[in-house]
Amino acid sequence: MSCRGIARQLFYFADVPFEDNRIAISQWPALKLSFAGSTPLETAWIDAVADLQKDYFDSVVHVMMLVKDVAIPAREKHFPMLEKLAKEKGNNGLFVNASLTWVDLLIADHVSVLLKHLPGFLDAYPLVVDTVKKIEETPKLKEWIEKRPYSNF
Repeated sequence: MSCRGIARQLFYFADVPFEDNRIAISQWPALKLSFAGSTPLETAWIDAVADLQKDYFDSVVHVMMLVKDVAIPAREKHFPMLEKLAKEKGNNGLFVNASLTWVDLLIADHVSVLLKHLPGFLDAYPLVVDTVKKIEETPKLKEWIEKRPYSNF
């Protein structure tokens, strides 16, 4: 089991003074400070759940790095222009023209997928989000969104 960042928390919760040196420690703090279960069976369950959590974390850390290393820089490169368009043209509820175009549908679809999977990801671009909401309120599109088959994308 890897304690990663919880060793200092264990010392703190146990009111044990410590010097915060960042070194690798295994289960020692949990065992020493009585956070590892009170019976061998509890300790076994704690270890099993810790392994489950480690497997989960190891599975998703790559996705988290993709968001940090790819999605955020791409957002910062492209969404300022969409925010500018929404500010300049969005008063009519669209991104380019006074009438709905395919690019409005494209942006609305992309943004709705982003927000479905990464809530809050576009908080810095409120005009884009508001314009997309207006587009999705277009009667025919709203009808389609409500009756279309469910999809993650």
